[in-house]
Amino acid sequence: MARAAARCHHANTYCVNCDLLVGLDDLHVIDVDPGDGDRLTVRVESARMVMGCRTCGAIAHSHGRREVVLTDAPCFDRPVKIVWRKRTWRCVEPACPVGTFTEQNHTVAEPRALLTVRAYWWAIRQLRREHASVRGIARQLGTTWNTVWTSIRPLLKAMADDDTRFDGVTRLGVDEHVRHHVSERPIDQGGRGPKMLGGMVNLTTDAKGRTRARLCAQQLRAAYQADSPAEGRKIAEKVLATFPTCPIKEIKRLGKTLRQWREAFLAYFDTGRANNGGTEAINGLIELQRRIARGFRNRDHYRLRMLLIGGGLTSPHLK
Repeated sequence: MARAAARCHHANTYCVNCDLLVGLDDLHVIDVDPGDGDRLTVRVESARMVMGCRTCGAIAHSHGRREVVLTDAPCFDRPVKIVWRKRTWRCVEPACPVGTFTEQNHTVAEPRALLTVRAYWWAIRQLRREHASVRGIARQLGTTWNTVWTSIRPLLKAMADDDTRFDGVTRLGVDEHVRHHVSERPIDQGGRGPKMLGGMVNLTTDAKGRTRARLCAQQLRAAYQADSPAEGRKIAEKVLATFPTCPIKEIKRLGKTLRQWREAFLAYFDTGRANNGGTEAINGLIELQRRIARGFRNRDHYRLRMLLIGGGLTSPHLK
């Protein structure tokens, strides 16, 4: 049975302790509903105030309130939903083009946002410091992957586009790696774009000679991918024929390796592009957990952790 909502709103005053605990600037808690599920619902509103029209400055008349639902950062190991009872006003000046307008508080949430500002930054800190996945963050927030990513992507892009982050850089390291192993066709054609990801890492040392490596920039390098297995096989056979005789020793070494694995290499084009991607995905999870744990000394602990992250262990508490 659902529990009754807790209310800490007496007469025309608000509870200072509740407001302090929730911590939303200029908003006051009017009730908290634990609900009958996992989500905690907190209803908030601003105090009544005199408001002038933002266009003409005339005193606006109250036009009631409307509720806006926002996802907030988790609290007490539960997802939190904020129901903000926003004030609305009506400008009574006949010559003013503004009809009605709604209360805004950019420190709490941007207009038409789905997450609070602090939920944005909580999610970004989880990604950066805790190596969390976007899906895992969405699960903790009680929302969807798309909601989380579309909310934080503009903030990440703004930081990436800020050229001041290059200030003081005097030494760079350059590296590249394979970003994916599927189609390199353009994204609008169903592919994932170029496979290779190039990066520049800031290797500038501080006053004590220590390096604070951080990623500075990325650039994709275009590469060719066949549209059909038959065409891909022709290219693969050409690679096998030419790479082992290349004067560049690294390419020559690669060609010899591919020639040793000729049958397996060409099988990709003969089996409808069948691959062991699923196996490699689990292997990637295993390698990630091993890096996060800095290795395992106990075999049984290692086995249980890998079963857990690989989906081999189930429980109602893991849903």
